[in-house]
Amino acid sequence: MEESTIPDILEHLGRLLNTPPISVEIFPGDGYEVVQDTDGTDDTTSRHKPFMFLEDNLGVPQKVLHKAYMFAVRSFAKYRREARILDGDRKVLESLVHSSAVLLLANPAHQTALNVRKRLVLCQVIDPAHEMRFVAALLTVREGAKQSILWHHRRWLFRRLCLTQESADPGDVSTPSFQSDGSLENVAILPGTLQHEFKTISQACEVYPRNYHAWAHRYICFDALVALLSSSSPQHSEYAAVLADEYTSMRQWVERHVSDYTAVQYLCNIHTHLPNRTPASYLTPSIAACPGRPALLRDDHAIIAHARLLVEAYPDHESLWLYLRRSLTISLKSLDCASRTDQCVLTFAHEFLAQEPGRAVTNPSLRSLSAADPRVVHTHACRFLAWYARTNGSLVHIGDTSVKSIVLSDIHDCEIGRLLNLQELFRRQMYGTSETVR
Repeated sequence: MEESTIPDILEHLGRLLNTPPISVEIFPGDGYEVVQDTDGTDDTTSRHKPFMFLEDNLGVPQKVLHKAYMFAVRSFAKYRREARILDGDRKVLESLVHSSAVLLLANPAHQTALNVRKRLVLCQVIDPAHEMRFVAALLTVREGAKQSILWHHRRWLFRRLCLTQESADPGDVSTPSFQSDGSLENVAILPGTLQHEFKTISQACEVYPRNYHAWAHRYICFDALVALLSSSSPQHSEYAAVLADEYTSMRQWVERHVSDYTAVQYLCNIHTHLPNRTPASYLTPSIAACPGRPALLRDDHAIIAHARLLVEAYPDHESLWLYLRRSLTISLKSLDCASRTDQCVLTFAHEFLAQEPGRAVTNPSLRSLSAADPRVVHTHACRFLAWYARTNGSLVHIGDTSVKSIVLSDIHDCEIGRLLNLQELFRRQMYGTSETVR
């Protein structure tokens, strides 16, 4: 790439980023293959070389981005010094918009670039809804999805969009109304906007797994949803529909990401906020569901059954055993018969403890054990029983120190079996009910 073409490349990339695209992908190389493939053509792709821009999806060659970034650093610094945003030259402001976009694609944690874009939003050079779409595009890039500062910027934009009655000094991007990083309380986010935000977060979590900042943002958005359900908004039924859809989508997420314990915790958190079969105070029967669709009501037996089925399918995943623990924790107080639950828990755990290494799996419901490490499954089942014993105290009676050692994996499986007195547990199980946890 010739040095003389870099300013044009920077401007072109800046324009594409500020379209904004639906997604961005940074691919290896310098875009030579793109140029070769599009030579002699007159389609949309050839007009954007060395970039790929198809159906609003942008592909950027890594080497081209690096060179554009180096030039953007100098360009951004120059125009930032020259610009008076309130009465600045339109060309200078446009250059700031383009160069800051390139800086953020290459370095999503560039605080100065984000602060300049905040000022441009406050001065109505950039529309906040447009900036939300730009940030959403950055969140489709792995490096962008994991940056806490981008999620903070997104919450700041939410407040700009939804608290338009508040005024702010255009020169101050730290106005108290927009300072809060941990809450979207009192922000009247529309139901459709919240639902779209949950989808954006899910995409970011796919791009960068174990995404702490994305999940933290999701919790904040969910808290805002709960607050809106507690308010006197005329859109209660629509917010209730968002809650139901979020619960359903998270059940599916857990089924597809069986090692994601953060998702398990979040799903259980949603469950506790579902309206009871006697609807909670913030959801009257008339607004518990949208017209034409039934209300999603809290069913404690259903979440235990869901956890049980996942444990049966993937018994060597500790996160799913923890899901079963959590579902029992939030449900035990509301279950009708504690002794019956004890027997069901014991029977369920016994099915896993009875399977020994090298032994054929006879129970069709536990066919996944054939692909799992029996020792790992045995350990998880023992620790599950130890946890239940400590929580309930009705199955086995051992000291707190021993239970803690089992739960923290400080002792061997054989010692776990001795402490839990498994033979006695099995004997008790033989003349109990044959029902499983449900």
